[in-house]
Amino acid sequence: MLEFHAILLDFSTIDLSSNSFYGEIPNAIGDRISLHQINFSHNALNGSIPKSVGQLKNLESLDLSVNQLTGRIPEELGGLTFLSKLNLSYNKFVGAIPKGRQIQTFSADSFEGNLGLCGFPLDINCSNTTRI
Repeated sequence: MLEFHAILLDFSTIDLSSNSFYGEIPNAIGDRISLHQINFSHNALNGSIPKSVGQLKNLESLDLSVNQLTGRIPEELGGLTFLSKLNLSYNKFVGAIPKGRQIQTFSADSFEGNLGLCGFPLDINCSNTTRI
């Protein structure tokens, strides 16, 4: 397996899907403000989504599906107003799905396979973690 260490500057698209990368997503990803698309799907990434992803104000597509990412989905994702494609499925995320105009437009498919998640658009109410 290869360990994921850094992200180069001046890219608008990064597709590192299906590469057996492991390790955490570097916090420096938020410094790559030119990014419009990120696809790290189908790897073995762990740790949490860095809050710095919220600095990517031009981000249109984020696919982190089928990894081993954990923790809460950062509230900062709710502020990404250009995001039109989101796939966080099949990780180990927990807690409430962040609120935000754009993030609330995605279907439950974007979050499936994360047994610890709750809130819209899933049919699991966060206040009592029962299906609604």
